[in-house]
Amino acid sequence: MATIIYHARSFRRPLCYSSSITSKHLKSRICPLSSPYSFLCLPTSPRTTIFRQSRSPSPLTAVDPRRASFSSTTLPSSMSTVSDDNPLLKNFQFPPFDSIDASHVRPGMRALLKKLDSDLKELEKTVEPSWPKLVEPLEKMMDRLTVVWGAVNHLKAVKDTPELRSAIEEIQPEKVEFDLKLGQSKPIYNAFKAIRESPDWDGLSDARKRIVESSIKEAVLGGVSLEDSKREEFNKIEQELTKLSRKFEENVLDATKKFEKLITDKKEIEGLPATALGLAAQTASSKFMSVMQHAKNRALREEIYRAYVTRASSGELDNTQVIEQILKLRLEKAKLLGYNNYAEVSMATKMATVNKAEELLEKLRSASWSAAVQDMEDLRQFSKSQGAPEANELTHWDTTFWSERLRESKYEINEEELRPYFSLPKVMDGLFSLVKMLFGIDVEPADGLAPVWNADVRFYRIKDSSGKPISYFYFDPYSRPAEKRGGAWMDEVVARSRVLSDDKTSVRLPIAHMVCNQMPPVGDKPSLMTFREVETVFHEFGHALQHMLTRQDEGLVAGIRGIEWDAVELPSQFMENWCYHRDTLMGIAKHYETGEGLPEEIYQKLLAARTFRAGSLSLRQLKFATVDLELHSKYIPGGSESIYDVDRRVSEKTQVIPPLPEDRFLCSFSHIFAGGYAAGYYSYKWAEVLSADAFSAFEDAGLNDDKAVRETGHRFRETILALGGGKDPLTVFDCRSSYPNPKYYSSPHCNQISSHTQNHTSDQVDNMTNLLGFETPVSTATAAAAAATNPSLFNTPLFPFSSEFFLTSPKTISTLVFPHKPPTTRLNRFQTTKILSVNLTTAQLEEDQEVEIAEGYTMTKFCDKMIDVFLNEKPKPKDWMSYLIFREDWNKYRDSFYNRCKSRADTENDFTMKQRLVTLAAEVKRVDDEMEIHAELLKQIEDSPMDINAIVTRRRRDFTGEFFRYLTVVQETHDSLEDRDAVARLGARCLSAVSAYDNTLETVETLDAAQAKFEDILDSPSIEAACAKIKSLAKAKELDSSLILLINSAWASAKESPTMKNEVKAIMYELYKATKRSLKSIAPKEIKLLKYLLNFTDPEERFSALATAFSPGKDNEARNPNAIYTTPKELHKWVTIMLDAYDLHKEETGIEEAKEMNLPMVIQRLSFLKETIEEEYLEKETPEAKKDADAEEL
Repeated sequence: MATIIYHARSFRRPLCYSSSITSKHLKSRICPLSSPYSFLCLPTSPRTTIFRQSRSPSPLTAVDPRRASFSSTTLPSSMSTVSDDNPLLKNFQFPPFDSIDASHVRPGMRALLKKLDSDLKELEKTVEPSWPKLVEPLEKMMDRLTVVWGAVNHLKAVKDTPELRSAIEEIQPEKVEFDLKLGQSKPIYNAFKAIRESPDWDGLSDARKRIVESSIKEAVLGGVSLEDSKREEFNKIEQELTKLSRKFEENVLDATKKFEKLITDKKEIEGLPATALGLAAQTASSKFMSVMQHAKNRALREEIYRAYVTRASSGELDNTQVIEQILKLRLEKAKLLGYNNYAEVSMATKMATVNKAEELLEKLRSASWSAAVQDMEDLRQFSKSQGAPEANELTHWDTTFWSERLRESKYEINEEELRPYFSLPKVMDGLFSLVKMLFGIDVEPADGLAPVWNADVRFYRIKDSSGKPISYFYFDPYSRPAEKRGGAWMDEVVARSRVLSDDKTSVRLPIAHMVCNQMPPVGDKPSLMTFREVETVFHEFGHALQHMLTRQDEGLVAGIRGIEWDAVELPSQFMENWCYHRDTLMGIAKHYETGEGLPEEIYQKLLAARTFRAGSLSLRQLKFATVDLELHSKYIPGGSESIYDVDRRVSEKTQVIPPLPEDRFLCSFSHIFAGGYAAGYYSYKWAEVLSADAFSAFEDAGLNDDKAVRETGHRFRETILALGGGKDPLTVFDCRSSYPNPKYYSSPHCNQISSHTQNHTSDQVDNMTNLLGFETPVSTATAAAAAATNPSLFNTPLFPFSSEFFLTSPKTISTLVFPHKPPTTRLNRFQTTKILSVNLTTAQLEEDQEVEIAEGYTMTKFCDKMIDVFLNEKPKPKDWMSYLIFREDWNKYRDSFYNRCKSRADTENDFTMKQRLVTLAAEVKRVDDEMEIHAELLKQIEDSPMDINAIVTRRRRDFTGEFFRYLTVVQETHDSLEDRDAVARLGARCLSAVSAYDNTLETVETLDAAQAKFEDILDSPSIEAACAKIKSLAKAKELDSSLILLINSAWASAKESPTMKNEVKAIMYELYKATKRSLKSIAPKEIKLLKYLLNFTDPEERFSALATAFSPGKDNEARNPNAIYTTPKELHKWVTIMLDAYDLHKEETGIEEAKEMNLPMVIQRLSFLKETIEEEYLEKETPEAKKDADAEEL
C-alpha cells in the first residue's frame, strides 16, 4: 500500500461544505421484584428464538400448545415408529397436559429433533429469497418444536418432578445444538438478506419487514457471521450458559426448600394472621413476607431475613461461582460478536441503549432518594411512638414490619381484613366485565374443551362482539408448593398464525396461560385474595390480552412475539391501574358471605395508600436494575472487584440502610441469571412510565364517560393490543408516548415518588403519530432513532408564518377565562382598568370578600373560575401560556390564585380533588417561573435591540425552542399586523444571531484534526490496517463528519479521474466502503434528525423544525432528554454525506439510511434541505473566499 500512497495523496481535496423472525424471544411475562409485598416472583424463562438461542439461555425455555390441530404437514411422519403411545408425537388440537410425563421427554424430543434436522437440511438446499420458499416453511418447521418443547417446560413449572427435571436436563444440550445450527444457517441468513435487498422490499408489509430485519439481526447476534473457529467457541459458550442458568435456578429452588424452621411455641409467631399460618399452601416468598410483615418476634424476623438473603450462597448449592462463570461467558460472547460488553448485546434488540437506560435509572434514583430517606425517618418516628426499643436502629428485618404497622395506622387498612371482599370468582367476573367494556370482548368458561394439568386449572374462550371465538387461555390460580414454582407469570401457548391455520384461509387462534400462586379455597370458602394479589391478576391478564387480542396474521410477530423486551410490560402495568378505578374496584369488591360492597371510606384509603413509601419501593427496584446493568456493562470477571463489591457499591446510592456484610441477594437473583432479564431489568421502570402515559389517555377522555372510555379502549385495542410485534413499539404506541421521560414518573399510575401528583395532564406525553410523522414504514432502528429526536418542539411552528396566526385572539386573562360572559370591563395587557389598578392584596381580600374585580366576580370567584378552566377546560400546561403571557394582569392574580388553590385543597374532602388542586398549583408555578425567565430575556432584547449578538454570546443556552414558542404566544397578544410583524422580525433577528454564533463553533482545528486522521489512515502498511483504523475510530466515536467527507471526496476524485491508477482507486474504494460500514456503529444523531426532517412537505414547517434543532437551550436535557440539537454546519455536512452516498454508489450503497432514502422524492428533499441550510444559516461565500478556496484546491 505504501508504494501508491503518493498517488492517493495526489487527489486529496480540501474539505468542502458545498447519514423476527424478529426478536422472537417468546418471553414468559413475570412480575418484578417490585417491593417487599411481592418479594420474589420467580420467572419462567424466555424461550428459544426461531433463529437462535435466547441471549439469556435457560433450561426452562418454554412455549406452549395450540388451539388448532396439527396437520400432517407439521407432524413428522416418521416419528410414529418411535412410540405409538408417546403423546408428544401425536397430532393434537390442544397439548395433552394430562397425559405427558417424564418418560415421554427423551424419546419424543430426540425423534422430533432428528426429523427437524432433516427438514432443515432440505430447506437449506431448496431455499429461495421469497416468503413461500423461506419464511413459511421455516415457521411450519419450528412450530412443532415450539409446541412440544413448550409443553414439556410448562409442566416443569407447574407440575415438577425429579424425573422430569432429569429428562429436560439431558435433552437440553441437544435442543440447544439444534437451535444453534438453525440460527447459524448461512443459506437461510443469506436468503433473508436477499429479500431485504430485492426490488420487492418496498412492497412488503410492515410486519414482514420486521421479520426480515429482526431475523438478520438475530442471526448476527447468534453467531452466523463468525469465522468457523470463533463460531465453534460461540456455540460452546451457548451450551455452557444454558447449563449454568439451569444450575443457578435449581440451586435457588433447592436451597429454598432446604431451609426449615420448627416452631413449637405459638408466642414465637405472635402477630401472624390466620391465613399466614396455612404454611403448607404458601410459597417460600409468601412465607417470608408473612413473617416480615406480621411477626412481632424480632429475633424470628432476623433469623428468617438472614436465611433468605443468603440462599444459595454456601456449600454445594453456592451460586457465587455460577454467577462468575455466567458473567465471564456473557462477556466473552459479547466480545466475539464485536460488542464491548453483554449489555450492548442485550440492548441490540431493545428500545433503549445502555446510556439511555442508565440515564433513566439515575434520574429516577435521584428523584427517589430524598423520599426514601423521609420514609425511613417516618418509620423511626412511628416505631418510637409505639415504644419499640429498636426505633433508633431500625434495620432490614424491621422496616417491613413497621411499614405495615404504619400503613395500618395511617390509612386504617389491614390487608388481611380486606381478603373477604376479594374472592377470586368475583375478581375474575369484574375483570371480565372491565375488558368487555374496554375492548368489546366476552370471556366465557370452556372447561373440558382442552386437557389440563391440574383439576384446579380453568380454561376460557374469548369471543368478539359478533360472538366469534378469537382466542383461548388457561388459568392456574392456586399455590402448590410441592410441585409448582412460586410467583406469577403469563406465557403464550399458541401464537396467531395464518400459515398454521387448518384451512389455510383463516388464521390459527392464539392461546395463552396465566399462572398465579394464591391461597386455594377451603371447604365452602372461596379463594380470598389480598389487594396486591388482585393487582397481580390484572397485571398478568394485561400480558395475556396483548397476546390474545392481536390481529397480526404473521405468526412470527403476532401477539407478544417480536415486541421489544422493554416495551412488553406496558399492557400489564396499564391494566393494574384499573384496580384503583372506582367503578371497577367497587364491582369486584363484594364480601363473599354478605355481598356487602367495599365501604367508600376504605376505597378512599386504598387510593391514598397507593403512594405509601413509594420512594423506598422505587429505590428497591432501581437497585435491582442498576446492579444488573453494572454487572453486564462495567464488571470485569476475575478483576479486583467482586460481584458483591459491585452490589455494595450500587447499594450505597440505592439503599438507605446498607446491606448486611453477608448479604448474598445476587445468588438468588433469578431474573438476570436464570431468566430473560440480563441487562434488561430496567425495562420494568421503562414500561412503567409508558403505561402511565397510556392510562392517562383514558383519564383525559374522562373515566366517568362510558362512551369516551369505550372509544379510547377501542383505540388501545387496535394499536397496542392488536399490532403485536409487527410494528415498532414507537409507532404502535401512537396513542401516547415515546422514550420514557422521568418527569412523567410523578404520575399516580407509576410507583409514585410524590403524593401530590394526581392529575397526570396530557401535555406530559407526546402524540406518537405526530412525534414520528413518517410517511412510509421504517425499520425498528430507524423509528427508534427518529423518536430519539423527541421533536415535541417541532410540533408547533416557532414563528407565525401562516395566516392562522393573524386571526383575532383574546388579549387578556379575563377574556380567556370568561369567553362567553366577559367582565364588563375588558382587561388589556397594556392598559390596566380602574378596578385592577387598585392594589388588591390577599389580606385586603380576606377583610372584604365582596370586592368585585369584574361584574359579579370577586377575586375568590375569579380564581375559582381560573382553577376550573385550568383543571377541566384547558388542562394542558402548554395552553396556560396563553393566560400567563399577560404578565401585568397575572401579577395581580398570582398570589390570590395560589392561595385559593391551597385553601380549597385544605378544605377538600375528596382525596382525588385535593391532589389535583395541589398538583395544579405546582404545575402553574412551574410554567409561571419559566415564562418569567422568557419575559426577562425578551425585555433585555427589547431594551438593547442592537446588542442581540452580544446577548446571544452571553446567554446562548437561554435561546431555546420554548423561548421562540413564547415569542409566538406574545405575538398573538397584539391586534395590529404591524406589531405582530415587529415581534416576528425580532424573533428572526434572534434566530439569525443564534445561527451566526453556532457557525463559529467549528474551528479550523476541527478540519486539521480530520486531515491528520486521514493522513494516518493513508500511512497504514496495508489496506486491511487502514480499514481497521477506520473501524477503530468509529468505535471510539472519532469518525466525525469532517473525516467522512474527506474520504468521500477522495473516492469521488479517484472514481472520476481518467488517469488514476486502478490500485489507487481500489484503495480509495475500500476505505470508502469501510467508512460506510462504520457509520452503523457510530449512529450519528444528525442522521436521526434527518429522518424526521425529511418528512416535512411544507417548506415553512421544515424551516420551523430546523430553527428548533439549531436552538439548544438551558435545561434542555431536563425538558427534552431525548431531543437532538446540532449546528447548521454539522447538519449540512451530514446532508452532503448522504447525497454523496447516493451519487457515488447508488446500486449498492452500504449506508442503511441512504438506502432507505434512495427515492427521487427523498433525494429532492435532501437537496432542498441542503439549500435551505446554505441560504438561511451558513455565511455566504464571497468571491474572494471562493478564489482562495479554488487556489488552495489547485
